[in-house]
Amino acid sequence: MSGTMQRPTKRSHYTPVSYLENFVGSDGALHVVLLKDGRRFEASPEAVGFENNFYRPDELDDPNVFEGKFRQFEGEASPVVKRVISDSVMPTADDDLNILYNFIAFQWARLPSTRRLITAPLKHEARIRLDICRTMSEARFREECARVRVNPDQFDFQQVHIFGVDEFDFKITTETFLQLATVMLNAMLPSIAKRRWTVIQSPKPGWGFAVSDHPVTLNWADGREVTHRNIPGHHHIGTELTIPLGSTVALVGTFEPFEYQEDAVPRYVSGINSRTYSKATRFLAASEDEFLLQHEGRILRSAELVEMLKAKQLEPKQKS
Repeated sequence: MSGTMQRPTKRSHYTPVSYLENFVGSDGALHVVLLKDGRRFEASPEAVGFENNFYRPDELDDPNVFEGKFRQFEGEASPVVKRVISDSVMPTADDDLNILYNFIAFQWARLPSTRRLITAPLKHEARIRLDICRTMSEARFREECARVRVNPDQFDFQQVHIFGVDEFDFKITTETFLQLATVMLNAMLPSIAKRRWTVIQSPKPGWGFAVSDHPVTLNWADGREVTHRNIPGHHHIGTELTIPLGSTVALVGTFEPFEYQEDAVPRYVSGINSRTYSKATRFLAASEDEFLLQHEGRILRSAELVEMLKAKQLEPKQKS
């Protein structure tokens, strides 16, 4: 075995390629909508759902150590997910269920949006503590950097000592993010396993499920709006956890029985797509240009969503 280290993997797919492949159309492409401006285009699964060097470690020597572990798990999860899609039933084997539940939790915990959620309070705490220590010695300042998991080499101590730390953009290491994301994942798993899972199947073209940069969503089952004062938790009863597995199949997890109704499938599909859209920040992708959502109590076609996104770009920017 060669001791030469592999070249670093630049693209870090927070939405796995093997997962995105479940949403390609008959033409072999994803039909993508960019949420920032409504622009539409076709792309391969390799061309979306990534951020350069997102999982590259800051402290470990092997630049691909996390990518390698993630791809190994994705290789185990992909056939399980594909069987659920092909059979339209949940796995019965405990090992397969465990892999599927971990896949769902992982797709919640590994994302750029989760990284921002995790690191925001860490940065706030670090800023306060380091601002206190900057008036002390450089050695004391560096010790405090280690305590709050911040690399002291990103600071010019003389500048910090005089002007403070407000102007610095704190970098929380990849190792810290993934360590805390793992804590989050492990906290989610018991509730995921306790939920009753229903397979929702899309019946025809134009009614397919869409995927996004945040495909796992948690909402109140009664449809009440999620606000900063009313955020559902993974252990809360009366909640629905949803994830599209492919263009034809999605999962809904509840603690109460889910009363599946055949004539409500368009509502299920459009509702899940709307939830997928509500958590997304970068893109939606589907197997074809046409898919359904919900907006203000009515079913909305994807073309209408695109027009809304484009119109939003024309609105005057509010002054901060």
